[in-house]
Amino acid sequence: MKRNLIIYFLLSSFLLVNLGLYLSYGISISGYWSDRIVYWIWLLSTLLLIERYWNKKGIKIYASSLGALIILSMIPFMIPFTVIIFTGFGLDRSYSKTLDGGISIQVSTKSFLGGPTVEVIEQMGGFEKLVGTVNGWHIVNEGVHLDEAQDLKLRCKNGKPILLEVQIGNKTSKYDIEQY
Repeated sequence: MKRNLIIYFLLSSFLLVNLGLYLSYGISISGYWSDRIVYWIWLLSTLLLIERYWNKKGIKIYASSLGALIILSMIPFMIPFTVIIFTGFGLDRSYSKTLDGGISIQVSTKSFLGGPTVEVIEQMGGFEKLVGTVNGWHIVNEGVHLDEAQDLKLRCKNGKPILLEVQIGNKTSKYDIEQY
């Protein structure tokens, strides 16, 4: 039991550190699916831990608190719960393209209320960093679909992207990138 708890504690700590780095600095482990795989491993190990050690009082308290948190997340229109489901299953990303220089563009929707967000992500070895975002509503309101774009370009100043140019046919649309 002790070895299983140590492995579970390390996995949980890794997830919390990854979450803290992402929320603080926009840094996450590289790759879109790597975060989700680690999350699913943690979720499955949680279920196995609860099932295997159900007769322990601490596990019953832990399982009850996880169940209560899930139920509480459903109260405000199920928004936090749907965010967990969307990101866990990878349903939050609708477009992704890698540009030159280790920069990628992706469109994601984190919640129903937030709307789409165009994210500019820089690859840094085994990690990736969120460099900036574009409000997706500007693009949607103009009727621009990134998957129909013939060319996507980033304009940089001092090594930081400041402008996203989208070319569809003869029309080029420009969007300011908000630095993260």
